[in-house]
Amino acid sequence: MAIVSGAGSAPSDVHNGRARLTGSFTVKLRIVSAGPYRNQRYTVGWAFVPGCDSGACSVRVSTLASSCVSGSCAEPPSFLEYADEPLTLTATTYRGSFTIKAGCSTGTSSYPYGYKQHTSLLLHPTSGGTVASQTQVKTFKGTLELRGTPAPGYASSGCAPYTLKLSFVGTSQTN
Repeated sequence: MAIVSGAGSAPSDVHNGRARLTGSFTVKLRIVSAGPYRNQRYTVGWAFVPGCDSGACSVRVSTLASSCVSGSCAEPPSFLEYADEPLTLTATTYRGSFTIKAGCSTGTSSYPYGYKQHTSLLLHPTSGGTVASQTQVKTFKGTLELRGTPAPGYASSGCAPYTLKLSFVGTSQTN
């Protein structure tokens, strides 16, 4: 399905919170918090499933399987892997806050569920296009804030607490 140019109402629909967020997107992330990982970049795929039949509404986001195509992709479960997590649409912003289990790697060992990670995601649609006479989000930008706490028993194995802030941009894969 091709997205037709957003001539007419699409740009205003996107900026007024009326564009539908649905489908698969390529997402480019960059760590912006200070520290040794600053400016590290990743590219992943996210899929959005709306909670309504038409128009803009809250969605669920999942990371597409094996979608980390660039950057130092962590072994699963990665700090960038989400499965069916809720994002609520308020005005023109999608917000979500959820907890996942993420892996921990020390110099010599890997612990698949070494972290309990609290994730906060803010997403702002930036452009849209018309598909089947409905405005859909074509691009977006936003931020992720991640706070990892070692799961019980893993701090002594070298899994240290972390806080990371990432910025991201996303582009629809159906352009």
